[in-house]
Amino acid sequence: MKTLILSIILCLAFTSTYACKTISTCLPLAEKGDARAQHDLAASYANKKNYNKACYWFLKLAKQGYMNSQYNIGICYLRGLGVKKNISIAVSWFEKAALQGDLPSMYNMANAYYTGQGMPADKKKALLWMRKAANKGLPKAQAVMGDAYLFGNMVAKDNRKAFSWYLKAAQQNNTKAEYYVGRMYNAGKGVKQNLRLGYSWLKKAAQHNNVKAQNSLGYSYQHGRGTKKNSQKAFYWYQKAAMQEHKIAEYNLANAYKFGTGVDKSKQKYIYWLKRSAQHGHGSAQYQLAQLYKEDKSKVKSYAWLIVAAKQGNKKAIADKAADAKALTSEQVRQARQLAKTLCCKKTAKNQ
Repeated sequence: MKTLILSIILCLAFTSTYACKTISTCLPLAEKGDARAQHDLAASYANKKNYNKACYWFLKLAKQGYMNSQYNIGICYLRGLGVKKNISIAVSWFEKAALQGDLPSMYNMANAYYTGQGMPADKKKALLWMRKAANKGLPKAQAVMGDAYLFGNMVAKDNRKAFSWYLKAAQQNNTKAEYYVGRMYNAGKGVKQNLRLGYSWLKKAAQHNNVKAQNSLGYSYQHGRGTKKNSQKAFYWYQKAAMQEHKIAEYNLANAYKFGTGVDKSKQKYIYWLKRSAQHGHGSAQYQLAQLYKEDKSKVKSYAWLIVAAKQGNKKAIADKAADAKALTSEQVRQARQLAKTLCCKKTAKNQ
């Protein structure tokens, strides 16, 4: 991730203070001005997806200065729930809540300043709000600060600071941070190398369904990094990540079927997963697929995948491209170039 944050992340978990338990018992108290009853009534309506009434009561409380309701009415305006969508108004309510110490609102203010949603973009203020939220213990803000220092986004690159922020977030079960802590322990980046701890954090993140961690954990089992080699467990984790369209895991799974690593050999499954990985943009899978088509005398398909792999920066494809073109007619080269435009790449959230 090379940006501080991509979009405003929302929380629609409207909570109750239990001044009253049902709409019928809350309504009379709310109408008499009982603030706790008004909040519980708003939360009850929101959880029943009656956003018109929920946001009516949240707005009443927000105007009285209640922090949680200021955040919630901000959500209403941001998402257009029960009110006309208005990002500027949403951000103004987030700011009021943030100034009272609401951590999710601080996080949303950072995003608003970073993206310029609802206000002019201001990267310095974005960093200020994100750091405030992180310093006060918000795990996802701490993970973003880790990103900032790891990739040098708006701050100077500093692997030690990146690791420190990721560790804080990971200790609060932030899944992305768990993954990066594991990676950094394995690489000795920002911290003394410790493969055992690297494996431990990757396992934790993988069990929390972090797809990158699942692939990395498979690699740890395959190569015995921080744990004993176990081909069956390597296959298991590669498969879990591959089923979520992680292109590297798809490639690793393909090769597991090719070589019989942790599973019985299967040429059919090898080709299936190799194609999946190639279609999702894995350069080595694309080159390998080109070689398979070359063996099958499918010159146009082979050269088309070679073109795609070369564009991905695969060094073998770049080296072979000119020589392979000489074995084709000009018409076959034209066909391959046209075909290459259709082959790649099917992007998913997991393989970006």
